[in-house]
Amino acid sequence: MILFKAYDDATSTWPTLMDQEPLVLVDARDFEIQAIIDKVDNAAPLNKTELELLRMIKAQDPDCLVYKSHARAGGENYLFYEKGFNKLALREVRLSLNGGRNRNSVACAVSSDYLPVLEAYGCYFSPIARIGKDLTYPESSEYRMRKQYMELSFSQYREHEHEQD
Repeated sequence: MILFKAYDDATSTWPTLMDQEPLVLVDARDFEIQAIIDKVDNAAPLNKTELELLRMIKAQDPDCLVYKSHARAGGENYLFYEKGFNKLALREVRLSLNGGRNRNSVACAVSSDYLPVLEAYGCYFSPIARIGKDLTYPESSEYRMRKQYMELSFSQYREHEHEQD
């Protein structure tokens, strides 16, 4: 099992992404979205009401759709579309294999302020849940972009602190 813990980069203390648009979530927990998903998975036709609901959701241009979970009573599923997924920053990635006998995690943000650990984005899981590092990641355009925006966040924070003195 692989578990991703993520957060909205735009509202974090230390954003690292250029896209600072707020996340647009459509709360569809009171609608039968899972039934529609099941129909689509089984190639069953959708009725007019279901099609209209999907049109209304699409018109919102959401980043994420929230709906009730079939697997866990009272649980929720968050279905992120690509544009919403790209607005997220990773907090942690966990891997668990062989019933939890082989497991490991990579922390991509630490502390209650979610301080980014940019180098962790270059980590990967190798066999038996070992952690490897892409040594070229710090030279990548993604790393440089994230570092640039994080440093901008730090400088804005320092300026704000000096204004308070």
